[in-house]
Amino acid sequence: MHKIAVLGSNGQLGRAICKRVKESGNLIALSRADFDLRQEFTSRLEEIQFDLLINCAAFNNTVAAEESFEEANRVNGYAVKELAQSCQKRGATFVHVSSDYVFDGRKGSSYVEEDLINPLSKYGKSKALGEQFAKQECERHYIFRTASLFGEGTNNFVQKILRSRDNLEIVDDIVMSPTSAESLAGWILEVCDKSAPYGIYHAVNDGAVSWYHFAQEICRLANKEISISAKKSDRNIERPKNSSLDVKKLKSVVGEIPDWKKSLRGYLE
Repeated sequence: MHKIAVLGSNGQLGRAICKRVKESGNLIALSRADFDLRQEFTSRLEEIQFDLLINCAAFNNTVAAEESFEEANRVNGYAVKELAQSCQKRGATFVHVSSDYVFDGRKGSSYVEEDLINPLSKYGKSKALGEQFAKQECERHYIFRTASLFGEGTNNFVQKILRSRDNLEIVDDIVMSPTSAESLAGWILEVCDKSAPYGIYHAVNDGAVSWYHFAQEICRLANKEISISAKKSDRNIERPKNSSLDVKKLKSVVGEIPDWKKSLRGYLE
């Protein structure tokens, strides 16, 4: 049984993982207040006993990353290097959560793990740096690329749509793979429990959709009547136009993966 430390335990994914692990009594939950990756943390980390470290902490604001690239790089990149080095030193397994934004979205079909990355935005570049360090600094690493999470909490796209009362304009020229945080938590723990081969895994719900059609489906399932119109994305920040991810590798370990509509329905219920 792993002794698991979870960074970012108060976020959507962190909460979902902690909920699954806490019954075993082998959980060390570390919120941002407990463990801030923007600060020096090496000595603090040395005090914590674990053999599996799951890093759910991140600088996730893609717009703010354009203005605060140094901070995004610190949290998503250089802090990951220190975490990976610590895991390597003590012989622990390091789990790092990355993003579909490491791709440029120009492939025209779903990305597999072996595809070359080419991040467009500063956020994507900071996440790519974290991947690089995770691979370089710790032999026993898992990198899970995911996208567009919805889970417990209010700061996700689904909840924003449900709270909206006015007419909305949603971009229709960006396609991604919406993902249940509950599902992702289960996949991460199952991959670790089964001692699957180390490396990169694409971990999203099956299928892909534009943000516009995703919003329409949210309203349909929630019986919410609101006007939604399509718009084009902001050209000031480059984002991948189609960052859908292929999940065949993950399926080989965890079995069938529900599509995003099924997971969204379960989340809303």
